[in-house]
Amino acid sequence: ALAQLEAERTEREEDRRRARLVLEATRDCILVIAPDGTILESSVRAHEAFGLPEELTRPGAAHQELVRALYRRGEFGFARGEEAYIAKMRRDVAKPGRLQRIMRLTTGTWVEMTFETRQDLTLTLVLRDITQ
Repeated sequence: ALAQLEAERTEREEDRRRARLVLEATRDCILVIAPDGTILESSVRAHEAFGLPEELTRPGAAHQELVRALYRRGEFGFARGEEAYIAKMRRDVAKPGRLQRIMRLTTGTWVEMTFETRQDLTLTLVLRDITQ
């Protein structure tokens, strides 16, 4: 039984190592976000994709603060107030399913954003630069 537990632990560690390698190598922004909005995992260059400070996209940061920084930069327009927009964004991604959006950031970069929420309500956000 102990050997089996050790083998499972080793396999989980190897899975995490491989996932980290992907997050380090990708040019895309990938964020894995807990149901409460805490960023659990992020690709190494996630902050570069958004053009924001690294502390807003690293594990432990709050998705709400990332959305707030983008809102304040004007990425979503100002038709809705800041707090209302953040709450709506969190509600939109809080149910299982997939949302996809193409938008032009204020930096001039065109991006495809894919939000995928799993049954356990963990959110995966992939932001891909599609500027040609």
